[in-house]
Order: sequence, then structure tokens, then C-alpha cells
Amino acid sequence: MNPELSSLFRLDFDIYGADLIPKKLRSEVKANLTDLYNAPELEDAKTRKQHMLEKYEVTAPKAMELLDEAFDDVTAVYALPQPYRKRLRTTNGIERLNEELRRRERVIRIFPNDQSLIRLMGAVLMEIHEKWINGKKYFNMDCYFEERDEARRQALAQRANHLQIVNEDWSCRK
Repeated sequence: MNPELSSLFRLDFDIYGADLIPKKLRSEVKANLTDLYNAPELEDAKTRKQHMLEKYEVTAPKAMELLDEAFDDVTAVYALPQPYRKRLRTTNGIERLNEELRRRERVIRIFPNDQSLIRLMGAVLMEIHEKWINGKKYFNMDCYFEERDEARRQALAQRANHLQIVNEDWSCRK
């Protein structure tokens, strides 16, 4: 699952899962879900999920079934380094982008053709892209690149070690 999409699955679970929970338990389950979403690590989230499944399996079985099925999607953000999780686990960035596009569209109101709409939206998106590139950094990607490069080095070292063992084994057979 793409970590950027996990926030959309979380939103869907919050919206559609609420209908599967008895009204008297909704606030309690919502508090437990928030606690699950705010878990510092994936293992903590798994523990909290298991606790919820056990606690509500009788009173809200369909909601717990949905939680169990959607858990990997909801927690995909844990594959990312810690500094990026908070910003990517919500839909705030997407909502802000849509809000800006709607604001610009309301000024024109009626477009003469599809191409004029595409030009305007393209210009708005390019402007936002420029702000992301040159302005205040939404993410400092240094941490991500360091972790990615370290993971690659470890994978290459493991592969080289495996190849060395295979070559030694092969040379012993000759």
C-alpha cells in the first residue's frame, strides 16, 4: 500500500466505520481509534488494535472486522520515517490543495472551454509546486534519503555476503 493513501483509508474508516458502531459506543471507539492512530510505532498500533478487537468484538463485530481488514492500509504510514508520519497520515495537504483550486475557480466562474480550465488549474498547480520547491519546506527529505541509503547499503552488504557464501560453497564442490 502506498503510504500517501493511508490517510484516505483512515478517513474512509472513520466515516463508514462509524455507522457500524452502536451510538452509545461511538465516542469510546473513536477515542480508542485516535489512540491507535497516534501510536508511536507499528508494534504499539498492532497491540492497540488487538485490544480493540477483543474489547468490541461482541458489541461492534462488523466495525472490528473492518478495522482488522483495513489495518494494514491505515497503518501504511509507519513505513515512513517518524518526521513524515504526522503530515502524511491526514488528508490536510490534499484538502488544502483542493481548497486553493476551488478558490481560484470561483473567481472565473464560467470557463469558455475545457482548455481554459486546464490552463488555469495547471498554472495554479505550477505556482504551488514552485512554493514547495523554493519556499518553506513542508518536509526536510534529508532524513528520508539517509534512511533509504542506509537500507540500500545493508541490502547490498547482505547480498554480497550471500554471494560470497554461495561462491565458497560452489568452489568447495569443484
